[in-house]
Amino acid sequence: MAEFEPKEAETPYIGFGPRFVAYLIDSILAFTIIYIFYWFYRTARYGDSLGKKVMGIVIVNRNGERHLGFGKMLMREIVGRFVDWIFLGIGALWILLDDEKQAIHDKVASTYVIKKDSLPSQSEEE
Repeated sequence: MAEFEPKEAETPYIGFGPRFVAYLIDSILAFTIIYIFYWFYRTARYGDSLGKKVMGIVIVNRNGERHLGFGKMLMREIVGRFVDWIFLGIGALWILLDDEKQAIHDKVASTYVIKKDSLPSQSEEE
């Protein structure tokens, strides 16, 4: 294999700064992708996310089940949140007016957010 030879005498070798910024961009992107997959999985399978887990709250369906499935989760998190933000976030603020504290994305998917310790069975599915 031939050794690299610059085309011009003054090849613009890239120093630490731009390479570090490129590394940060790649790292942030990778972390974001991993977190999104984690978030989708946790929400669909267990009805929670890292933030909800810390707060001791879970998402349940009409039957009180935490396992929402990917279809219902996509309806809630993609379609429902899109509707929320079409109306400038008012869909999320709907929680303040609703008796069951449902945001528009909860209504779209027929989900409820409740305290985890109010569930009948405390079998932890982690």
